[in-house]
Amino acid sequence: MAKPLTKEEFYSRHSAYFQQIGFDEQFAGCMYYLISLGDTDELSYETEDDFVILRTVGGKRIKEYYQVKHTKDANKNMTDSDGDFWKSIDNWLTPFELSSKEEQKTYFTNAKFIVLTNKKPKNFLDSLAKQLQDGLIELPSIKEKLTVKAKGDVSYKDTLSKLLSLDDKYLREFLMKLQIVYFEDFTKDMYEHFVYLNYNPVRSDQIVKQLIGDLFILKKTCGKDFSFTGQSYRKRCKDILQQISITDDNLSMEGYDQEDVVIPKDFADLMMVKQLVQIDAVDTPLSTEDPSLMDYLTSFYQFQNAFQDFERIQILTATREKMIDQVAYKKWYNLFKTHQDSIIDKDRKGLAQDEDEQKAAGRATLNALMAAPLAVNRLAIDQGFTNGWFLSMSNQEPPRIMWHFQTYKKYSRKK
Repeated sequence: MAKPLTKEEFYSRHSAYFQQIGFDEQFAGCMYYLISLGDTDELSYETEDDFVILRTVGGKRIKEYYQVKHTKDANKNMTDSDGDFWKSIDNWLTPFELSSKEEQKTYFTNAKFIVLTNKKPKNFLDSLAKQLQDGLIELPSIKEKLTVKAKGDVSYKDTLSKLLSLDDKYLREFLMKLQIVYFEDFTKDMYEHFVYLNYNPVRSDQIVKQLIGDLFILKKTCGKDFSFTGQSYRKRCKDILQQISITDDNLSMEGYDQEDVVIPKDFADLMMVKQLVQIDAVDTPLSTEDPSLMDYLTSFYQFQNAFQDFERIQILTATREKMIDQVAYKKWYNLFKTHQDSIIDKDRKGLAQDEDEQKAAGRATLNALMAAPLAVNRLAIDQGFTNGWFLSMSNQEPPRIMWHFQTYKKYSRKK
């Protein structure tokens, strides 16, 4: 299977088209967020700001204000003297000043203020906001620094005065919600974001080009009413987005015969085998005459052969591998907690543990996992490949999947 284009290849192939329709960086920044919008979230373009997103968070409606600041100078920084930055701050403070006392109470609480820029952030206010958000500085210290700056000969003195005139409660709320997000290139990063969100669809460049054409032309012709929820965006662009479908991808052990498996002589050194020995899942001393051991080894090495092939033909990409790993880990962890419940409880209480009980719980976890399906979006994964994936995770050093509780205690705390 072919790979999707890189972001550089994507831009090179379609840049003439983007110039032809007048596609701009502000709209690319907007699309970055539109393509991952939640069903009930709502994005509005060029209403109260460059664009605004209403999200429901913890039962509350939060309004996110976005300002896009782009420069053609690839090496430019967003410094203390950057007029674009202070204009954004001023734009967000002015509506607060014009609001009623009652409206001011929730203006900052129910909002976020985000600058999107391809300038590298080198700004003292952004730095202070991050320190406050991380609990590394207190508000009085911030006010002292703002006061010192305001006494100097700076072009943004009026905006600093507005900040200092805020009550401490409001100043803190505003700085806690202030953020600069850096983009190397808005259009390229938006494309890369789409590829990541949709697990590397091969036709990514054509899909994104079509999305840009449809949505940007709509923006130019709809007047001031470019607004979508996540649900309405996906409904409008359904025909384009259908091209993402990759349901024919199949991770299967079919065609990988046991006869093709070569068991190396040093198999006893495998972490997977050491873990099986620890719970008496295989006979000791180890022998290739043991059918249980041979089943595990054959399954493991069959999987390794298939895995390498699927990587080579790009059915398994780095993104998909990470995704499957996450799902597999959660599946194991839930089964581990279920079958090791009494042992975990004894450990918590500091009670003595019975080794035979721990081994039995380990075998129960192993057997349950070997019968568990692995379901991942748009990927058909058969049980043979699933079991190989689980065994492979138990073979890592340190292991990601463990059977014996003492092994879990040893390695889980190193993660």
